[in-house]
Formats: sequence, structure tokens, C-alpha cells
Amino acid sequence: MRSLFYTLAILFLFCKITIGQVGASIFDDSKIHTISINSLDRIKYEEFHDELFRVYKSDLKNNTSDKTYTAASVVIDSFTIDTIGLRYKGQSTFKGLPANGKYSFKIDFNEFILGQKFDGLKKLSLNNNRLDVTCMRNKLALESMMRMGIEAPRTSYAKVFVNGANRGLYLLVEQVDEIFVNQRFSSDSTGFLYDVNGWTGGPQVAPTPSNLEKQLLPKTRRDENNYQSIIDVWNITNETPDSLFYDVVSEVYDYDNFIRQMAVQTFVGDRDHYCVSGSNHYLYQNPKSGKFVMIPWDYDLSWIKDWYGGDYLNIRNPVTWSDCSEHQNSVYATKMLNVPEITNKYHHALCEVLNHGFDSLWVEERINTLSALIGKEVVNDPVHFAQFDDFEYQLDNSYTFISYRSYIDPHVFHGMRNLIRHRYADVRDALREAGYDCHYQKRE
Repeated sequence: MRSLFYTLAILFLFCKITIGQVGASIFDDSKIHTISINSLDRIKYEEFHDELFRVYKSDLKNNTSDKTYTAASVVIDSFTIDTIGLRYKGQSTFKGLPANGKYSFKIDFNEFILGQKFDGLKKLSLNNNRLDVTCMRNKLALESMMRMGIEAPRTSYAKVFVNGANRGLYLLVEQVDEIFVNQRFSSDSTGFLYDVNGWTGGPQVAPTPSNLEKQLLPKTRRDENNYQSIIDVWNITNETPDSLFYDVVSEVYDYDNFIRQMAVQTFVGDRDHYCVSGSNHYLYQNPKSGKFVMIPWDYDLSWIKDWYGGDYLNIRNPVTWSDCSEHQNSVYATKMLNVPEITNKYHHALCEVLNHGFDSLWVEERINTLSALIGKEVVNDPVHFAQFDDFEYQLDNSYTFISYRSYIDPHVFHGMRNLIRHRYADVRDALREAGYDCHYQKRE
């Protein structure tokens, strides 16, 4: 009876939220939220972890597309929800952590009680910041996307407790799902949304529904399994000559949106995306325009050195961007960097990143604001991944990342603020050398 009462209270409260207010409470990033997760049985944190770990590890081993959730309860900023679905999440942010490590979570308010939401949302991602130890990289990259007019997930921070154990500071990330696309792409119906795992639109293999199932996981209209529109786009993309490429492809694929995202991608230097892995983004077919739109996701590797010792930011020329221009399967980026008409649009987008998306004054002020908000919590985080005593100091200076995997040596991370300043100068100078005047431009 108590569970039914809370469920009805939640539905009553959040059914009154208007479209513009969905997620407004939990993604208020002017404060640090508090999330307390509890198992339904009275067990210790270690026992609850063992259960969550075993289930999620099994799903990863079996390559299960629909991950298994465990029933739990949660208190978010003093609001109690008796029954939610909980699981661990991630790949590199999951593997190799010890039993007392800091694991990422996925919360599904709708998993066990149909229609249940919190703040108008069905799901919420809690990122452990394993590879984003300043807890800012992912957030700043996604905020820059939004400043560039790109539909990107919102973020905020929370202190997380599990069965009473303090698990430290997490980055909350808005889930890209049916609610997200219906909020951002207003239309009378929901289009096809895919979680992308290796699809780049390139000529590697002519797509069929069977091989697309491995590269594009449907997140909406899942019972339809409709890949024909993707196949149609692939055919148009790979049959159109360079002279017509931008105009023809832009009828079925939001190419301007793609170019803006790639400009931000070049600036932030996160390699685990479209060109290198073909992953960590979503594709959505907007019913209103019929075009496929790329939606960004997971930028926790922004502004770091190559994981195995290279110097990504300083040796990759942002104008030629070899990771993309030499990657034949990444067809949209290859054309962007080799077809003069499209390259000019890309250069213009890079200037827009410098002048607006990552305006130097904005990013300095944003880093100062976030540092004041979370710095003390990061330093005092009992299960944080990096070793430093002064949060502000490490934004400008090197610090050491210690891996829990014995066969991986410690990595030196360079101060994020310095890397951003250097990258800003790199992009500006490379554009000048290419003969592109990056004076202040009005946004299109």
C-alpha cells in the first residue's frame, strides 16, 4: 500500500511538469544533489555490490543488449521512490575496478513500475568519472555542444550513497531516449533512435538488417526493427559524387549538425567517437524533417594525452585531422576534410567553436564556477581515482592517474586548463596558416 501511495504521488507530481521543465530539477547544476540508493533487502554495501557486479559482468560477457536491472529504492534530494531498476554501466569505466571501487550506475524509474518517472525522466546515468578525474571534461564538452546549437545531454553533480556507504561525487548525465528526442525534436510521433556501435556510414560493407543489428541498437520503436531507412541513407551517401555530396546528403542526413559536432570533437580531442571507433553517439531520424541527426554522448576522454603515451592534442592538426581524413569508412568526416565546399563549412564551424562554443572567457569562468562547486568534494571523495590534495592546483599542473589493473602503468594527466588554452591557440594558428581568417563571426 505504501509503495502504491508513493507511486501515485510521483505520477501526480511529475505529470504536472510541462515539456520545458522536464529534468529541470535534477539537472540544476548550481548545486550538488544527493542520491541515496538502497537494496530492498537489508544487506551490507559489499553484498549489494557483489550482486550488481555479478549480474552486469554476466551481461557484458554474453553481449546482452538489454542489460538486467536489480530492484532497489532511491532517495533523490529527500524525495523517496520505493522501487526502481538499478544496474552498473560502462566498459572501460567498469572493467578492472576492485570490489570497493567506484562503479557507474544506470537508474531506470520505469523498469518495474510502468509509467513511473522522476522529474519527468525515465532513466538517469551516474558516471563515476574514472577517466575524467577533474569531473569536468565530459560536462564542459557537452555544454560546448549546446552552445553550438547541438542537442546534447544535460549534466549535473551528485553525492551518491549506496546502502549507507559514501561512493563520492558523480556526474549525472541525461539519458538519450524517447523522452530526450521528443523534448528536443518536436513532432507528432517518435522517430527511430539508435545507439551506435561502429556505424560510420562508410563503404566498408554494404549494410543489411542482420549486420546493422550489431552496429545500431534500436532504443525507440524497437518492435519494428526498421533498418531500411539507414540502408537508404548509406546508398545515397556512397553513390553521390563529391560535386553534389553536400546538397544531396543534406536531404537525408543533418550534415550541418555533424560538421558542428566534429568541430567541437576536434577541439576537445576525445578520440573514442565517430572517426576512430564509430561509437559513443546516437542516431535519430527526426520525423519532422526525415533526416538522421547525430546526438553526442560520452566525452570523458576530452583534453587528455593519448592513453598509451602519445600527444594527441599537439600533433593532430585540427585543419587536416588525420584521424578522420585518413579513415575511409568515416565517410562524412572524410568528405568534410577533402571536399573544398564542405571543408570551408568545417573551418567556419571551428571558428564558431573558438568565438562562441568554447569562447575563452566563457570556459575560464565556467571552470572557476565548477571548481568552486565541486573541488572540495572531489578532493575528499573516498573512492576517487586520482591522487591530489589541491583541486585548483591540478587544473593547471600534472597529476597521476593510478589504474587498478596491475598490468597498466600509472598515467600522468596534464592540467586541463592548460591543455584547453594550448588547444585554443593550436586551432586558431592552424586556421591562420591554412589562410582562413578566424575573426569574430556572427552565428548562422
